[in-house]
Amino acid sequence: MFNKNYCYVFLCAYLAFSEAAFVDTLEKCQPEDWECLKKVIKSTLEGIATTGIPDYDIPPIDPLKLTNLKLNFMDMAELTIKEGVLKGLKSCEVIDVQLHMDKGSGVLKLLCDITAKGKYEVTGSGPALKDLFGPGALKGNGNAKLKIEKMLITYKVKFDVVKRDGKIYLTCEKDLAKYDFDLQGPSHLTLDHLYIGDVDSSKLIMDYYNQNYKTIWQTFGKTILASATDIAYELLYKFFGYVETDKYLAGDLSKYVKN
Repeated sequence: MFNKNYCYVFLCAYLAFSEAAFVDTLEKCQPEDWECLKKVIKSTLEGIATTGIPDYDIPPIDPLKLTNLKLNFMDMAELTIKEGVLKGLKSCEVIDVQLHMDKGSGVLKLLCDITAKGKYEVTGSGPALKDLFGPGALKGNGNAKLKIEKMLITYKVKFDVVKRDGKIYLTCEKDLAKYDFDLQGPSHLTLDHLYIGDVDSSKLIMDYYNQNYKTIWQTFGKTILASATDIAYELLYKFFGYVETDKYLAGDLSKYVKN
């Protein structure tokens, strides 16, 4: 699922999914000038995050709305984020960018502080619950907030350089894109109205997560990030193919065209 996200974050930084006025402000970079590309990615994340792209009916991505998002809750139950938001995408630090036009590949590294919060609903009685906390079903309907600090996100993408109607575009090979997360800072969970059986166990579950987040985030934290950014990607993917490379890349790219 998340493999599609790289195309969104990596290309969104130079692709003009916005009004012409914003496109005209982008610096055009030589593909091999990775320092220039880092600046363009950062400025674009900041430029469109809070306003969205009205011309294409794209809502803001920071905060990014999460509605009826179903997740696995620490291998114990099914968690549904009924009404939530994810914040932090616009403030990600661009650590590294590599664009290899001859190979049709790219790498992007972002360091982000992410916060997800909202109303949740959870039910379940998985074996992990019994092993950790004893018998009793897990159930809850309340508010939750998850903070993940200094998350290093690495994306690797494959793309084709194609020409349509005399214009050159980059198109991602979604099935070949890869990602990885490396938590370099702390993570913290707060929630309320969570029960094991008839006992309010909100603090018990919070303490367990906050003391073991380094291992738990590998599944629970990753799932939230992957699901949320996948939503953002879906909003933009259908449009990036309409924006030609000469809006964000300099130089003659015709030698890389495959069709």
